[in-house]
Amino acid sequence: MAQLKMGTQVEPTDDSKNHLYPSSEDLLLHYKNSDNVDGIIPRVFVKSTAPTTTDDSDSGYIKTDIWQDDVGKKIYTLNDATVGAAVWIAATVSSLAADDVTVVDSEDYFVGDNVETVLAEIGETRFFNGFDTQVETSMPELGWDDATRAFSCSIKSGASDFYFWAHGKKFTKTTTQSVVIPDITGTYYVYFDNSGSLQSVVLASLVAAVFYENAIAGLVYWNATSGKGMVGYELHGIRMSARTHQYNHDTFGARYASGMDINGLVDGSDVYTNIESGVFWDEDVRHTPALHTNTPFIYRLGASGEWTGTTPDLNVSHNAGGSYDVWNEWTGSTWQLSEGTSSTDYWIVFLIATPDFASGYRYKKIIGQSAYSSRSRARNAIESEKSRLIVDGLPSTEFVFLYAWIVKRNGEIEDDGDGNAYYDLRTERGGGSGSSAQASLAGDVVVDATGFAGLLSTTDTDVQKALGTLDSVDADDIGETATRKWAGEAGAEVNPDLMTETEALAGTSGTERTISAEVMKAA
Repeated sequence: MAQLKMGTQVEPTDDSKNHLYPSSEDLLLHYKNSDNVDGIIPRVFVKSTAPTTTDDSDSGYIKTDIWQDDVGKKIYTLNDATVGAAVWIAATVSSLAADDVTVVDSEDYFVGDNVETVLAEIGETRFFNGFDTQVETSMPELGWDDATRAFSCSIKSGASDFYFWAHGKKFTKTTTQSVVIPDITGTYYVYFDNSGSLQSVVLASLVAAVFYENAIAGLVYWNATSGKGMVGYELHGIRMSARTHQYNHDTFGARYASGMDINGLVDGSDVYTNIESGVFWDEDVRHTPALHTNTPFIYRLGASGEWTGTTPDLNVSHNAGGSYDVWNEWTGSTWQLSEGTSSTDYWIVFLIATPDFASGYRYKKIIGQSAYSSRSRARNAIESEKSRLIVDGLPSTEFVFLYAWIVKRNGEIEDDGDGNAYYDLRTERGGGSGSSAQASLAGDVVVDATGFAGLLSTTDTDVQKALGTLDSVDADDIGETATRKWAGEAGAEVNPDLMTETEALAGTSGTERTISAEVMKAA
């Protein structure tokens, strides 16, 4: 290696290639690479400001000097050291593609070997979607406007933004986001999609991807006829997996936690006192309805069964302005409110808790969709009617059933015969699941309700309803005037395919009858 002497230039020998040697020009270091090509190692000056035209040769700078501005985070190279006209050129840094950056994965965590593929693998395992429910100020304030049908997500007071994740990507919003619901009756889920835009989808078109990828924010039941919406809070969190969310939504739905006691509901009363505050859960969303002194009734109306609400009150039953209170009847072609009659003297009212934040009334009373001629029939039908309620359009998985009570057409509570003024449904799983669109052979067969010892009423319009009524009949409900005919007695009809005249029940009088083995076998 050639000896380096400052102030003189030493030409490199063959064995000094790839080594440094000094230059006589201001002690710049030169070198020769393996191809014997000359190079210069420039001087570097670390500063806290950018260079100016006066940072020139008089100031001791020479061409090729490098100026590093630590504050401005830029690097400059001196291209011209002319006094008073120095030219410093800012270095440009070209972007580097992520797939050009190699990843050294000594623990073999990833399949990919570059930043691009590794980031994609990380994204696939996260599937983050939703909001950070642990940081209250990070979530948006939800809003709704009936006049414009606009669902909005705005920044909470005291915060500068809100954020969420969709398909593993975090989005931060610094302005109000909104979406307008179509002016068509139905339930719509509102969510932020994978690009961070607020969207809506009708319940019938809700797919698994909305749960797995998007950030669900709310839901709206919109009645296009009345121009009113019921709006639900749905800010689900990132700490619950999307699969768990969908499973709970499709199986259990919302669940009761505590409180929500009803007061003043007693036999013979036409009002109650209030419904206390409480807690119920919709997957990971905790709802806390406050004490209500008034609650609206909701019912279906018209051919499409639009859900309609009444003015909130404390009544146990609803009167539509007639002589008697009303139940919610499906006539076969339309939904309507029908006054009770002697054969439809009793029906059931259900109290539910909902996520509706816009109306100010989380509790709602569903008017019964079947009417009964006796208290015992109504009592026996409570469980079956709860599961048969036709709740098309309503997001039934988002609310919980709290109570059910029997009312008479005079608008008063009727106890169940055992001194119970109401049934507590708070800890029972499930809710209404009937559908007016469900195909049912029994439901398509019309029934003539006359006869049947008076057990059927005008509400039993098809086989399905008739079977439901007969299934709930107590033996005590069968009147003493009902006529029972034995085979062989006058007026009795015998199916000739099952028995011959000689195979009829033995005897034509007396209290004991004998049925032949052949008849039993044929039956």
